[in-house]
Amino acid sequence: MGKPYVSLAVQLLICCALMMPVSAQSVAAAPSPSSPAPATRNFTWDVEYIMWAPDCHQSVMIGINGEFPGPTISANAGDLIRVEVTNSLHTEGVVIHWHGIRQIGTPWADGTASISQCPINSGERFTYEFIADKHKLTVVEADGNFVAPFDVDDIDIYSGETYSVLLTTDQRASSSSYWISVGVRGRRPKTPPALAILNYTNSKPGRSSWPASVPPATPAWDNVTRSKEFTYRIKARDGTPTPAAAAVDRRITMLNTQDWVQGHVKWAINHVTLSLPATPYLGAYFYGIEDIAFDSSGESPDGYDRRYDIKKPPGAQAPAARVPTTASDRVFRIAHGAVVDVVLQNANALEEDVSESHPWHLHGHDFWVLGYGDGVYDHARDSRKLDTATPPLRNTVVLFPHGWTVLRFVADNPGVWAFHCHIEPHLHLGMGVIFAEGMEKLRELNVPREAITCGEAKTASLSLAPAVAPSRP
Repeated sequence: MGKPYVSLAVQLLICCALMMPVSAQSVAAAPSPSSPAPATRNFTWDVEYIMWAPDCHQSVMIGINGEFPGPTISANAGDLIRVEVTNSLHTEGVVIHWHGIRQIGTPWADGTASISQCPINSGERFTYEFIADKHKLTVVEADGNFVAPFDVDDIDIYSGETYSVLLTTDQRASSSSYWISVGVRGRRPKTPPALAILNYTNSKPGRSSWPASVPPATPAWDNVTRSKEFTYRIKARDGTPTPAAAAVDRRITMLNTQDWVQGHVKWAINHVTLSLPATPYLGAYFYGIEDIAFDSSGESPDGYDRRYDIKKPPGAQAPAARVPTTASDRVFRIAHGAVVDVVLQNANALEEDVSESHPWHLHGHDFWVLGYGDGVYDHARDSRKLDTATPPLRNTVVLFPHGWTVLRFVADNPGVWAFHCHIEPHLHLGMGVIFAEGMEKLRELNVPREAITCGEAKTASLSLAPAVAPSRP
């Protein structure tokens, strides 16, 4: 027996200015006392156009090595993963994001264009290197972390979340085949459920192996109460690290709103919609050109005017609380080692009495989910509701309509990390923020120049010494 065995499928991000996910999955076995020596595992991937029919309608789409979904990486925790990626697309830039891999010490390999890396342009190659880490499979697991096991009839999975469940084949009915139903959440209520068949035997599919019963109905698409009941049951398993001390160094409140910006519908945080720069933030900090690469004159706002009524659309706010939404590429600067609490506060969208669920995903970290609630978060009143004894470790958490979610993380992984809604159209429309974490520690990282030298950094690399000393040519 060896280290936990990790199987990684990738999330392919097609990046010009936007990002679009294709697939993501991660599973692993429980750890073992003995550990083989770490190995280096090399892979060569070609991102190309293929003819494929994942929805039963053949069309041109993007695959890897002629396949969709992309190849699986099988490795042991601790192995060095090296993936050489060639972009054979004609017009799109490409990066690969390894969902749930924290990229400790390798922030340039996170695969986020304009944030931690330059896109791989058509005809170019880039090699990703990182250590396989933090993916486990147990009775119940969420986002690669153990949770206290509990039994359910169905689970709610929001965009960006992952779960592992055990299924016991203990039914004694006459049929050995059972339906699996998958329904939508939050949108498109007329979408029919996806169906699969669980069969106890290894027999080939056929009419004789079809379940005798009708497929079970999935919870209603807008049944938020059912979603909350499931989510609130997720607690940390015994032995999970507990949150950092109560002495929080920084508390950032993020009001989630929808508004019009220059004639376009945008999502915003504290009335700011994210607009990514042409130069990756990591490259700008590396070469000390923040003042010309993006707006470094100040930080993103870490709160909002409490006179804002979360139950009303922006246009219906009282004059004193009406704040115009603007676009910005500013960041949050966070000191290395800081304990950070983030309060996600949901509000009304543009339409009356509409507030959507948002699954928020943090790159570079796992975080503790301290609590959820309805209405406006008030720290003096609601902090006593926060769970610091058994909070689960996650990398994605849901923010329910007209409610709040509180999470905590320790800024112990220097890099520039995205924190965003994992509903991709919402991200494209500006629903995200950037954490520039531990920039004073960049000089200790082995940053490959080819990952960050584009935009203003390309010119700077020819005329300026980097602000932090690189340890590789």
